[in-house]
Amino acid sequence: MFADYAFYKDKYYGNVISEEDFPRLSERASDKLDYICMNRISERFSEFDETLLAKVKKAVCRLAEVMKDIEDAEKAYRDSVGFETVNGAMRGKTISSISAGAESITYSNASAQTSMVAATLTDKKAQDSLMFEVVRDYIGSTGLMSQVLR
Repeated sequence: MFADYAFYKDKYYGNVISEEDFPRLSERASDKLDYICMNRISERFSEFDETLLAKVKKAVCRLAEVMKDIEDAEKAYRDSVGFETVNGAMRGKTISSISAGAESITYSNASAQTSMVAATLTDKKAQDSLMFEVVRDYIGSTGLMSQVLR
């Protein structure tokens, strides 16, 4: 893990991720950063000067926030959508009403809309592209990215 919660709060000035969630998200973000940079971060981390260390840590903090945003959007989508099984596959349906007595749930027929939302949330290529852009924004000028892109 390249960044800790103290750095996130005190140097990055983050306020999106709770102290409880930060270790999990920071670990994932560190792994993603190292993956994008072909393990050059972890191999050379101890050699970085303070300026480069700060850029790497800020990239991790921003990646962690992006991951938190994706998690929150996926959770909001799951909370607003019911699921049904069609030919063995789970399919989302939008809840249009819920009744407390006799526990009735009514679904709308907005399957095209829910499919579009689900596709966006599960578009790994778009998420990876966003994360690559975040990394480039923070460490693109350091030479680490040009080494990766060769």
